[in-house]
Amino acid sequence: MFKRSVVLGNRLFKLQSRSLSGSGIKNQQQSRRSGWAFAIVSFGLGAAVGSYVPINSLFQFYLNEIPESESDVQLYIDNLEKNLQKLPLVAEFEKNPNYISIRAWENVDNSTILNDKMVSGSLRRPGGFAIKPAIFLNEKEKESVTIIHVGPKLCGFPFLVHGGMLATILDESLKRCSVLSFKEIDEKDFSNFKYDDELSYKNIKMEDLTLHYKFPTLANNFIVVRAKCVDADDGNDVGNENGNGNVKVKGVIETVHGRPLVEGDATFKFIKEQDSWKKWFMIF
Repeated sequence: MFKRSVVLGNRLFKLQSRSLSGSGIKNQQQSRRSGWAFAIVSFGLGAAVGSYVPINSLFQFYLNEIPESESDVQLYIDNLEKNLQKLPLVAEFEKNPNYISIRAWENVDNSTILNDKMVSGSLRRPGGFAIKPAIFLNEKEKESVTIIHVGPKLCGFPFLVHGGMLATILDESLKRCSVLSFKEIDEKDFSNFKYDDELSYKNIKMEDLTLHYKFPTLANNFIVVRAKCVDADDGNDVGNENGNGNVKVKGVIETVHGRPLVEGDATFKFIKEQDSWKKWFMIF
């Protein structure tokens, strides 16, 4: 009986040992599968990011500290200017006689996120919009190209420019481009218009704006905003006594290498000065 019980005990022990060994093998296999799955996902994500974001851009984002002292700020701005002038697009459009070249801040509306106070204050400094955008206008083709640097302070998520900021940038670039059509359909009201004067845009109001976000926009980089007038109405149709013109503009925000980031279109309306007087007269 004792021997049998020992034998049975040994058998029982052996069975238990086999069972434990089997469980260990299964756990190891599951761990290996999980490890492979994690490796594959990580590799795929890294490849996707790497195909869009050069590794030097990530290092630049981390290593470029936002300067605080006056001398460091000036050095930061000078370096951005040098990098801007090195862009092939800048050289291309500066040599093209069909384009007017100007340097100006976005002509913003007081109702937008980038109002006068924001542009002249918290955003118009390193980390925001540190240097003036380079703007190229083609009056014949009614199209514009704006090259602007977006700093890390404009992020909504780490590395990525806030979607609302991109909407404002595209909106104001489309607004600037709309003038190329307004000048043609209303030469009288636009006779003294200046592209780099914000007050010249005060009577141009956005009617609607449609946006399509195509790809995340990495901060601390130059982006390109292309815009083109696609339709215009002088507002002198039957039944339109105000004569306010409408212009539709399409545009896209791209990387300097041409990858679309945000696409959009907007309709702008020119409000003549006399309309505001009519409204006040009707009140009284």
